[in-house]
Amino acid sequence: MDDEGLIAALIDRFRQRHGIDPGRVFVTGFSNGGQMAFRLAARTPERIAGIAAIGAGLPTPDQWEGSGPKHPMPVLLIAGTRDPIMPYEGGEASVFGFQKRGTVRSAEATARAFAEVNGITEPPVSWPPTPSPDGSGGFDESGDFEGPLVIETRYTQRGKEPVVAFAVRGGGHTIPNPDYRFPRLMGRTDDTLDAPAVIWAFFAEASQTDGPVIP
Repeated sequence: MDDEGLIAALIDRFRQRHGIDPGRVFVTGFSNGGQMAFRLAARTPERIAGIAAIGAGLPTPDQWEGSGPKHPMPVLLIAGTRDPIMPYEGGEASVFGFQKRGTVRSAEATARAFAEVNGITEPPVSWPPTPSPDGSGGFDESGDFEGPLVIETRYTQRGKEPVVAFAVRGGGHTIPNPDYRFPRLMGRTDDTLDAPAVIWAFFAEASQTDGPVIP
């Protein structure tokens, strides 16, 4: 399937029929969709103004058919530390240990890779974990995780495109949100981070800067 061609055709169609601004095209995806966002950032950066990926890690260099991302753009990442499909610490991605899908970088290495592409040399700044509103966040007496905690890490530098990474401690292969719960098989669904709202705000801020230009 020519996924890249389909998305390019959709952008052109929306441009012709609805007059969208081709310099304000953003891509977000979950799981395989996140991997597609990475692929588009790497192979069609002239069409994409920024990406957001949930539950996806950058493939290791040996997994790329071509080169990885090289064009600076705003990037937002969200990853659960107990994702049963996409390993937070990197390694073999699989469907619950079966149907291996190739190796990926860790969530932190993924964020660092995009920060490097964006030319960011200053150290990232992280916000410490925050307990959930009902007080369930934290660790029990045995040291096991109890309740969702979210850490936000920002890679920023004046004049450079930002990279923002959310680590959902104890989160599974899910989209954090306050309204819907993914099946338990996928792991914990965090309700303290509203991923769609965060992504929308991130793209809205990024859209205030100059995006790619399609001739």
